[in-house]
Amino acid sequence: MKETLARAVLIGHMLDASATIVAVEYLGYFEEHVFENWLIQAVGTAYVIYPAKAVALGAVFYAIRHWVENREFWYFAFFVLGFSPGLRDTLTILLLG
Repeated sequence: MKETLARAVLIGHMLDASATIVAVEYLGYFEEHVFENWLIQAVGTAYVIYPAKAVALGAVFYAIRHWVENREFWYFAFFVLGFSPGLRDTLTILLLG
């Protein structure tokens, strides 16, 4: 069960990262978060979001597995934190272009 929840968290956050990359690289949008915007400007491409998300999620998964009780709740919380903006950004791209 926990592997399924971890997979859902990963998919939700990669949806968010993919929507951000498409919007920034191809549609002329900008990243609203300061750190991610700085990272994109420093590297020169929005594709840096994938490894940044992977590192952050690795830290989150480690913390959940080793330090947290009620893991299902925290997996769900992190899923919502990734999937909600990912879905919003994807729908914005689809509706506004």
